[in-house]
Amino acid sequence: MEQAAISNQKGMTLIEVLAALVLLSLLAITSFTVITTSTIWVLKAGKSTQAMTMANSIMEDIRANSNTIPAGTFILNAGAYDDELEPFKKYSDPDKWGNFKAEVKITEVQYDETSANNLLEVKIQVTWQENNRNYMEELTSIVSRR
Repeated sequence: MEQAAISNQKGMTLIEVLAALVLLSLLAITSFTVITTSTIWVLKAGKSTQAMTMANSIMEDIRANSNTIPAGTFILNAGAYDDELEPFKKYSDPDKWGNFKAEVKITEVQYDETSANNLLEVKIQVTWQENNRNYMEELTSIVSRR
């Protein structure tokens, strides 16, 4: 008779409650780690996108002004620009571009397979520093002088 009374009891034992708490804790820790890591990746992707936006904008300015921009290497920092490169003045605005620095290398090139002798190889490296680490995005293209 006593055996039947024990089997009819309902509820959880202390061990079952502790096991459930351990499983919930592991799930919470794992979720927190995944959310934190994905947030860091999203922030890095945002900076990378901003750097590529800057590089693409510089490339479009070079295409638009290809007949007046000389070959050479130019450094574009937020807060400073070279007077002879007026189209690049807008990249000196630290409010828009933050701590990004762009290095633009323009080289006159000729290819044997083509009769074009007015081609420029443009290489743009945008760098920035965040949390004591250096990051870089690079864009390279061939541009024809107008």
